[in-house]
Amino acid sequence: MSINLNHAKGSHAASGWAIALLVSGCLLSGLLFWHYLNVSSQVSALQTELKQLTQAKPMPRTTKAASTAHAKESAQALAIQAAMANIKTPWQRLFKPLEAATHDDIKLLSIESNATTKQLRLSAVTLTIDRMMAYINRLSAQPTLQQVRLVSHEAINANGTPAIAFNVEAIWQAQ
Repeated sequence: MSINLNHAKGSHAASGWAIALLVSGCLLSGLLFWHYLNVSSQVSALQTELKQLTQAKPMPRTTKAASTAHAKESAQALAIQAAMANIKTPWQRLFKPLEAATHDDIKLLSIESNATTKQLRLSAVTLTIDRMMAYINRLSAQPTLQQVRLVSHEAINANGTPAIAFNVEAIWQAQ
């Protein structure tokens, strides 16, 4: 009984598709990392600017020009705070209850979020009022959403089919 070991290199050459896929994956990963760094630096710059604008500055004399400049700085600080709040909107936590409540007969047209008031506004279309009310009830049953209410509804003609367009508002809970 004898054992033969073959230590010769086999001919396992990588295919062109495999190399192309590997290179494209590496390039995509690098691009995503660069984008992440860019967004992080923008957030840091906004936070630094917000801190500078919100720090109390002693004003020896109050003139009309100085009060106008202070009002502009305050407005700019509020705009930066609103932008920071919108950047930090927890979209994943908001989409989960919407996906759980959405049914095939409801077509969402738009989703708007106001991070400062934690208000969510949805625009959708369905074929009947009963389906609209069932959707609102399903949204109300979601633990993340509070005070779900119908804001408006309208009978429309969607490609020759009678339908109902409606708007719903809700308050989302930060967890």
